[in-house]
Amino acid sequence: LEFKTFDGSSMTTKMKITSGGCVGIGTATPNTLLHLTKSALSGFSPDTNTNFAVEENSTSLIEIAGTDSGVLFSDGSAWAGRLFYCHGNDYLYFATAQTNRMVLNNSGCVGIGTTAPATNLHVNNASDHGTARISITTLGKYAQLQLVNYCGNYWYQTIVDDDCSLRFYN
Repeated sequence: LEFKTFDGSSMTTKMKITSGGCVGIGTATPNTLLHLTKSALSGFSPDTNTNFAVEENSTSLIEIAGTDSGVLFSDGSAWAGRLFYCHGNDYLYFATAQTNRMVLNNSGCVGIGTTAPATNLHVNNASDHGTARISITTLGKYAQLQLVNYCGNYWYQTIVDDDCSLRFYN
């Protein structure tokens, strides 16, 4: 089934529903259940698992408007993951297993394990020791955490090759 418009000299397909049930708006060859095309992107072919594709030969955005907006990831019975933007406080929340795990606040601070980050990166673990881990798996390399102030660099360095020592430098 095709929906066409006439510009005075020719007919142009604006929407098509294929025999397989795919709907294309802006394309005569939809490759997904819903395929929206503003301007064709050369070589674009949606992944075989894609149900909804937005195609644009420039910046491509999906806008969700509402008092609060988000995307839910569900297994069919209940949502499990969520990306949620709260306009009341201008925070972006990231959730797994129906629990907020990370937040980006309106000052650009990231909170992991907290919904109220007090610093640029605030990691909180209320049920165990607070731990941040930086690891490497290549012999002869090192993991490094740098703490920097206006006077210079201060860092902690763990050597993981021959002596497995913990060294502090400043």
